Parts: sequence; C-alpha cells; structure tokens
Amino acid sequence: MPHDDLDRDKMYTSRAAGSDDDDADLELEPLDPELIAAEERRAAAAIEVHRAAIDVDAVYRDFEANRDSEIIKEWMDRLRNLRFQFGTRHLLILMTIVAVLIVLSMWINIGTMIIVGIMLGVAGLTLLLKLEENKFQEEADRRRQKMYAERRAAQARANGLPVEEDEDG
Repeated sequence: MPHDDLDRDKMYTSRAAGSDDDDADLELEPLDPELIAAEERRAAAAIEVHRAAIDVDAVYRDFEANRDSEIIKEWMDRLRNLRFQFGTRHLLILMTIVAVLIVLSMWINIGTMIIVGIMLGVAGLTLLLKLEENKFQEEADRRRQKMYAERRAAQARANGLPVEEDEDG
C-alpha cells in the first residue's frame, strides 16, 4: 500500500474556536420585508388552492361502508311496507313453479335440488346486490363529474373566459 503524506491528525480534528476562520465572522441580517411578503402571498395562494381543490374521497365516502347490509335493510323496509294482493296471475306463477319442481324432483335427487336451489338463490342475491351497488357507484361518478364541472367553470370565470351553463345541474 502506498504511503500518503497527509497529516491525518490535523485533517480529522475540528478547528479550534480561536482560529482565523472566515465563517466565524458572519452575522445574520434580518430578512428582506419583500421576501417575507412574497412568501406570505405564496402561502395564502397555496391555502386557497387547497380550499378550492376537490375532495374526491368525500364523493366516495358513502360507498366505503358496507353497502350490502344497507341494500338488504332497504329491501326489508320495502317488504314491510308491501301490500300484497293475491290474484290469478300469482296463482298461475305458483302452479308453474310447483310443476317445474315436481318434474325436476323426478329427474334429480331432492337433496341435489335443494343444494342447487340454495346456490341459485345466493347467486341471484349476489347479482342483485351488485346491480344496486353499481347504481350507487354511477351516482357517485355523476356527483364527481358535477364537482369537476363546477370547478372548471369557477376557474374559467376567474380567468375571464365565457362559461357554458349546464341545464341539468
């Protein structure tokens, strides 16, 4: 290994407090008032931009909860308020269902039929819940689009541009 001529003891030790270092003579001057005012204006503008920003999470906050339980609760409320009047049409539908079940019971074991019926019921319920959830999601998307349109209109008005008014908003 080659030998270097550096004096490592001096190189790695801190300088004494009484040394003739130029940095020790520097004093801090007060900030320029124009700089302080410019920084305050920039901070106020940033706060205003933040206030005007769209909170997309607020639009979707309703959907973060378990919507399935709310949908089923709404269905139960509808069933409680349902006034059912049994008629001829209902009798024909019931007779058709019974006839199909009798024919299926001749071809398939009753246990298999019950299991398949439960599976179809769960699949149907899942499909209905998904359809209801899609309706709520579409409404949230419409609200989000409306918020963006309002913000674009406000920015256009602030810039002095003409704004087309939306008829459905």
